[in-house]
Amino acid sequence: MIYLSAPNSDGFAVDLLDSEYGFSDYHPMRVDNLLSSNPQATVDLRLKSTVTVGQDNIPPGDYPLDFQGYVNLLGIPGVRSASNSLLFSPLWESGQRDEKLAFKERAGTPAVYFRVFRDTGSQNLFPIAIQYWFFYFYNDWFLNHPGDWESVTVFLDADTNPREIVFSAYNEANRYTWTNELFEETRSADHFSVFVSNGGHGSYAYAGETNYSGVKDLHWGDGGTLDYLNGDYVLIDLGALEQDPYSWIWFEGRWGNDGVDIPEDEDPAPNGPRFRTDAASGGDWFRSMNRPYDPFNECKRRDYGAVIYDPWYWASGYGLNVPWESPDDCQDASFNIMPPDGIQRAVSGNQLYIGWNSVSNASGYRVLLGVSPGVYTSEFDSAGSTTFSTYLENDTYYLALVAFNQFSQSEISQEIAVTVGPNSSPLSAPVDANVLVEDEKVTISWGTVFGASGYIARYGLESGQYTGSLDLGNITSIETELPPGSYFLKIAGYGGIDKTPGLYTDEIEVFVSDPLDTPVVVGPGSSVPPIPVIANLTTALKWDAVEGADYYKLSLRDFTLNKSVFNIEVEGTTSFVATGLLLGHSYWWTVSACNSSTCSDSSSRHYFQVN
Repeated sequence: MIYLSAPNSDGFAVDLLDSEYGFSDYHPMRVDNLLSSNPQATVDLRLKSTVTVGQDNIPPGDYPLDFQGYVNLLGIPGVRSASNSLLFSPLWESGQRDEKLAFKERAGTPAVYFRVFRDTGSQNLFPIAIQYWFFYFYNDWFLNHPGDWESVTVFLDADTNPREIVFSAYNEANRYTWTNELFEETRSADHFSVFVSNGGHGSYAYAGETNYSGVKDLHWGDGGTLDYLNGDYVLIDLGALEQDPYSWIWFEGRWGNDGVDIPEDEDPAPNGPRFRTDAASGGDWFRSMNRPYDPFNECKRRDYGAVIYDPWYWASGYGLNVPWESPDDCQDASFNIMPPDGIQRAVSGNQLYIGWNSVSNASGYRVLLGVSPGVYTSEFDSAGSTTFSTYLENDTYYLALVAFNQFSQSEISQEIAVTVGPNSSPLSAPVDANVLVEDEKVTISWGTVFGASGYIARYGLESGQYTGSLDLGNITSIETELPPGSYFLKIAGYGGIDKTPGLYTDEIEVFVSDPLDTPVVVGPGSSVPPIPVIANLTTALKWDAVEGADYYKLSLRDFTLNKSVFNIEVEGTTSFVATGLLLGHSYWWTVSACNSSTCSDSSSRHYFQVN
């Protein structure tokens, strides 16, 4: 739901009330309507240099957007340049009511643009973002300018539950948890409302007023509503527009007068959604939609290496559930850095090896080391690597990790203890051990062990009694053929010159079966003509038990339709009731005996009819 806000005597108000007109200046409009031809109120494209359109070289100047029949010139290479801009004429000077109304008449049905972002390849806690964009043809409040873009962004977790939302207003934004009580009355489980301020179109979470740089911004929501369910506005996917290489979404210039010849009380418009940047003292805040409002002069610049059009990067500059007036609202991307996890360690003699998972946004890692829990007396820089090794004297050590970038660092990771020397911590046991037996062919695989240079297996013919060992080398699977029987083994990784094994896996049992006999079918059906007939639509498929079988595989097929009815496995029985048979149809079925090692041949097909 979009709540519009009416003018008010307290604070700044729009210059034109036009309350009787359905599409007043705070309605978000469709860009295509702005680009359509209207002789009473033109929108020109201002070219700063010569560009080529088709076979024509167009010199610098101001051109209507329908020039040479091109309604949408903005996305054409050369035209889309950041040095070009849109020129709205007239400029809403006093007495130009008719022209202003002409611009409003082209607005048409209100529109909201959106784009879905996914960041599933990282450790992002909220890997889905939906960004909503609103375009207004004039900011008539404070720092006036034609052409105004505002936004709201929702962040969702991997299960598509909304978790955070950011409302953007001018050069600032408010970031909230989805469950914030501040706007619970206008929020449902999966939808939010936006309160649009009067004249300036800032997006807010609730009805009220906000002090923006000493000026009141009114967002009371008392100017009417736009309900999507009622068809009051349309939703348009910016991602779909990006599929067109000449769409207006690729226009890099300003969406309004460029500031060269506009009145002193008019300001140039912002760039569009895909190229929104903001200036700050000392240079551009590169690739961010809005920089944090900074009355404290403490906001740090975001990372220049961030990906453009990235809502996570933008939102990282704002405090969570804190007002603009608080220094806590002035954050930067470093606060998104999570502490390293997945820490592994290995000891070979007096050499310690550790490794960990990489952290998004981190440019490096520090290893903290001490001989008492929580007290770190040594610090090592891993130079950006996620592995580290060092020589240590015999002792028990406590270590943790910190991720950092050029701005700040994460919290300290979970601490682990490791012993170096005669009582050193052994290598971890291999995990995810798996056995596959196909007749007499046996395949055994296991997960890698951090710090292991190879693996060893101990084996025997009885559980717990291992009569031999085998150095497997630096592999994590073996394949061999074994005669029928039961085998027992366990596997460990080893390291160092002496190849001292670490912890072993739990015991692994390998069973290789003698070949199983093919089951003898009892009925119904016959493998040779004539085909027997059954009178019911239900029948019990029966067979004799096979020694050594743990379960049986059954297959039933409708011969009339040439279609499978089922392929199933049954355990602990030598019969199965088939239901739902069709009158007048012929069927055939087979059965085979199986255990964990092998399966017998299937029985011959047995046919029967249902009449």
